[in-house]
Amino acid sequence: MAGKRQHYIPQFLQRGFTIEKNGAKTWVARVDRNPYQSNIQNVGVEGYFYTKENDIIVDELITKEEEIISKTVNSLKKYDNNNPVSGEVAAKLVAHFEIRTRSLRVNFSQAIKNIVQAISDTFENKTLFYDYLVRKIKRDRKFIKDIIDKVQISNKQKKILTRTIQKDPNLLLYYLPDSVMPIMATQLRQEFSSQIINNKIKEIHLKTLKETIAPEEKINIFSRLNFRIIKTKEILILGDSIVVFINSLGIQKPFYDKDDKIRLIVMPLDSNTCLIGSSDRSHEYSIEEIRNFISSCSLEFFISSDKDIAEKYCKQIGSFASILSRCQADSIIREVLNE
Repeated sequence: MAGKRQHYIPQFLQRGFTIEKNGAKTWVARVDRNPYQSNIQNVGVEGYFYTKENDIIVDELITKEEEIISKTVNSLKKYDNNNPVSGEVAAKLVAHFEIRTRSLRVNFSQAIKNIVQAISDTFENKTLFYDYLVRKIKRDRKFIKDIIDKVQISNKQKKILTRTIQKDPNLLLYYLPDSVMPIMATQLRQEFSSQIINNKIKEIHLKTLKETIAPEEKINIFSRLNFRIIKTKEILILGDSIVVFINSLGIQKPFYDKDDKIRLIVMPLDSNTCLIGSSDRSHEYSIEEIRNFISSCSLEFFISSDKDIAEKYCKQIGSFASILSRCQADSIIREVLNE
């Protein structure tokens, strides 16, 4: 993997979803365009994804791990239908692929951006924000005092202003100019620009991967499931999250949430082979359902060896892929303000 172009979806895995068996080209499905053919060298790749400046430790760790993982995947692809798989072996694969993808990194970046945007929008909503301030002042008398203490006026003026606003919080409307809130919103957006957020999330992601490229805690949790290989003549697809989780409520996710009870883990290995981990064998999942899971939990794209399959599921991309949507962020901020 050494060099600028680093695959967050390894080529050895993509090769199982190429148009010709173990070929170089695949169909790429994105929600905003028709499926198109691409060489897997150009799919699931980003410049310096696992490196930061001269720090190549994570890239070297991932490259070394891929040598082991590729052998494991190739071995599992030779299993017969319904052949059981060691929980520990399967769990290591799942834990590794969940933590290394761009899907995870972009998701966290977008979640923070949505929260920042929701907060800055609140600053610009004078009615909403002032209603919150008035309630806050009434509940917490020290709140306004701490703010006024920082204002460059005499102590006598501070005491008078503090008592006045505590007595009638609505007077705050007269002391804060209309321009203050938009200025605060602009400053907030600048301090949390997309570039700053993306760089910080990358830094955190790489730090996490340095510590472990297959978290032991997750391996212990995942290994409790019953894993097996599913063989099918129908065509499977590979999403950009690689792994999909379905919890006990039936909610699909491209990541594991520590509060979830896992019902199902899905990891396609090639167009006709899938690794399945389940807590309960009483419900069998069709290939149609599995393709729905994978496409819905893909954040940006999935790949397929079949154009028709790519066309059929491309509109579902992103349906269940986000950690926190913009609407959810707005809802959270409003709930906090109304408490």
